[in-house]
Amino acid sequence: SITSWDWDFGDGQTLCCTTPNPCHTYAIPATYIVCLIAQNTHGDTNKVCHSVIVNPLPVITAGPNSIICLGQSTAQLSASSVHAAVTYSWSPSYGLSCTTCPNPTCNVQFSNTYTVTVTTANGCTNTATVSVAVGPLPFVSVIANTTICAGDTAFLAANASNGQTPYNFYWSPPNNLNNPTLQNPHAAPSITTQYTFTCTDAIGCKADTTVLITVMPQPCSFGVNEISLNELVSIYPNPTTGKFTIQMDNGKLSIENYQLSIYNVLGECINQQIIKSPNQQIDLSFVPNGIYFLQLLNSDGIISKKIMEEK
Repeated sequence: SITSWDWDFGDGQTLCCTTPNPCHTYAIPATYIVCLIAQNTHGDTNKVCHSVIVNPLPVITAGPNSIICLGQSTAQLSASSVHAAVTYSWSPSYGLSCTTCPNPTCNVQFSNTYTVTVTTANGCTNTATVSVAVGPLPFVSVIANTTICAGDTAFLAANASNGQTPYNFYWSPPNNLNNPTLQNPHAAPSITTQYTFTCTDAIGCKADTTVLITVMPQPCSFGVNEISLNELVSIYPNPTTGKFTIQMDNGKLSIENYQLSIYNVLGECINQQIIKSPNQQIDLSFVPNGIYFLQLLNSDGIISKKIMEEK
């Protein structure tokens, strides 16, 4: 019987002497001559050699990584191999249009990392990974529907949060707006108009909402059914020389931590503070003469007013 096995794997590696069925890993694809010298109990030896072809692993890619918007877009996964692939296998299967094709589409609600396994005709396999991140949509809100008299101006106040900053803003239709790309433009429509506010975040995720500006013909007066949140807040004196009072109807408004933001005609925020009183005095003596827009925000909604400073 055979008592020793002396292996030469052809790549400079040898194994001696008691393993009849060894395993060996080759570092480089090539054709190798593998030889075995066997010896029996009588000291007789015999040598046998065979060639072994070591094929290369498939070189594959599964990128690029991508970011999609929650509920708004899909990702296109793409696997490719330098060597001819016989099969593809993607995992996990969550959100994929197929798991055995090279280019599935991905529609998911949560970020995930996918692994593709490629097998070539000679049975060699390799893997690669690709990540799909799901970006949240922005949250947007605008002022309550507002009624103005023909010839007056409405302040289109909007808020945006969530998503990834910086944001891009657009109001449509852009007609009669001082600048449709401002977050808080002012509008002077000649007819009743519904404006759509669209916020696009840094990765292209979008959200929109609308506000209706109703234009009353002159002579203009508001009936009881036409009172909006704006009519529950008064500002005096207006025009002002610097200091003025914001008076709220605390019988119809919840006077709790209104956030006041004041904007100039360019839509730039020049002052912010919290309003806690139904009769709050504000000091704008530090700003130059001109028209300013006030936005009040809390659980009631968004209230917008206009004031003129004349020193």
